[in-house]
Amino acid sequence: MLNNLYCFPCETKLEPVTKLLYPDQIITEVCKYMNVPIGRIIGNRKTAGLVLTRQLIADILYSDKFLNMSLKAIGRKLGGRDHATILHAIRKVSNLCETDKRYREHYRKLYEFLYDSDRYFKYTESYFMYKKQLKVKNVNKNIVAKEI
Repeated sequence: MLNNLYCFPCETKLEPVTKLLYPDQIITEVCKYMNVPIGRIIGNRKTAGLVLTRQLIADILYSDKFLNMSLKAIGRKLGGRDHATILHAIRKVSNLCETDKRYREHYRKLYEFLYDSDRYFKYTESYFMYKKQLKVKNVNKNIVAKEI
């Protein structure tokens, strides 16, 4: 399975990931990187630093294709959070990476800290250019459909 990985959207063949992590390892390492106690991640507090850390963990767990975790499973790992909360966290991280270069760079460094490489980091300039192209195509399809 690891020999047939392809990069989306450019469809070039990728080398296998060098470091595979379990969900608990990811949570521990992100907490260590963000300097947040693990016990607070699963708690009910909603301070900005804790929420940001939970959102980053949710996005990383969801993005890791080898874990293949559902939103519900991620929510359980983060203290029994609802799947809608996890989905909101993933969208929030994506939007922040798209709009804030400092946040994206911070997230890239975290990703590099976790996996010892940023080779498979998904929030790159080409990723956002591809998303913009898709949006333009979808907008154009809607305009054509309304004209007919």
